Amino acid sequence: MTKKEFIEKINSKKMLFDKWYLEFKGVREYCSEIKKQYFSPTNVSPYERFFLIECDEIIDDKKILSLIIKISKNWSRLSKREVRPFCPYIYLHGISQIRLIILKKKLQGEDIRLWDGYDFLGADFSVNSITRRANAENNVKIKIINKLEELNKVIENTSGTKEIYHFYLNEPFYENNQNICYGIQILSTENIGIMI
Repeated sequence: MTKKEFIEKINSKKMLFDKWYLEFKGVREYCSEIKKQYFSPTNVSPYERFFLIECDEIIDDKKILSLIIKISKNWSRLSKREVRPFCPYIYLHGISQIRLIILKKKLQGEDIRLWDGYDFLGADFSVNSITRRANAENNVKIKIINKLEELNKVIENTSGTKEIYHFYLNEPFYENNQNICYGIQILSTENIGIMI
């Protein structure tokens, strides 16, 4: 690590504050504070929401599925009365593509419709496919982004207000200066369930 990189890490005030706050107040209170700050609206606006989640080594598939389902339930509005129906995007950082496929199969088994930008076996990634509007007819409850490289393409091709919730363990793995991006440090992936 160069001196410049070291100084940049030290100057990351929010990251240092979150780490200090987490240790001082404890996990439960920290999660409660994050929930109040970001995830307690009474009326959810039809924004394009991106949940970027770093997965630790100990979280199992059942807990990841539970987290995805909770995000979908809390941040989707697909009723026919909804003027602008919407559902969230999720990117899982730090898991293998094989594990991601297994998770998507389990979601399908739970009858949770999803889009991931691949329309058929052997297809290339299509931004237009994943950014189509979810609604009561297609009943798509979640949009899963498979690779970090696809994330910026998706964000650039969505319209309207965008909110990015970036949950990371030790260091942020994503940076975006054009949209609202909330960096939220976590001790474990499981903590996110308490926050949202």
